[in-house]
Amino acid sequence: HEAVAIEKKCLNCHDPHFADYPKQLKDTPMKLCLTCHDREQKATDGKMLLDMKGFLQEFGDWHGPIRQQDCAACHDPHGTDNFRILRRSYPQEFYAPFKQEQYSLCFGCHEPTLVLEASTATLTNFRNGQKNLHFVHVNQKEKGRTCRACHEVHASHRPKHIREAVAFGGWEVKTNYVKFQSGG
Repeated sequence: HEAVAIEKKCLNCHDPHFADYPKQLKDTPMKLCLTCHDREQKATDGKMLLDMKGFLQEFGDWHGPIRQQDCAACHDPHGTDNFRILRRSYPQEFYAPFKQEQYSLCFGCHEPTLVLEASTATLTNFRNGQKNLHFVHVNQKEKGRTCRACHEVHASHRPKHIREAVAFGGWEVKTNYVKFQSGG
């Protein structure tokens, strides 16, 4: 993570002499993160990162760790070998063969049975009757869709953080999730 290597290094976030926040932080963790993540910027892999502060201001339905203002629940601010300095593994690709251990980031909070059971009436409303559509889309040996294929991982305008559209090749497929008594 560049924040530990530039300018004041550790002192970008920590005050070793006096701090009102745990771990000698200068401010709340989320406010510290958003002091740098308040504009688009190039990641170490060359891809562009969102203006996260602006994104969160625009999209009000925040994912749990964001609601708790705890970016470090998912990201390690000191750095990791995982994609996007994630604390645990999560597939970098849009399509990935399903292996439960690759989703340890998600399954740290979300129930793995969500994608492990082919049939359910209670695990999810993304189903057709009792056919679990999370299982159908994610739990594939060759071309499973990762969670971010359909869900915004930080925030959205829609319930369950469902994306407005899903990228497909060079175009997008609009999502049209509607909840029914038998699923959705």
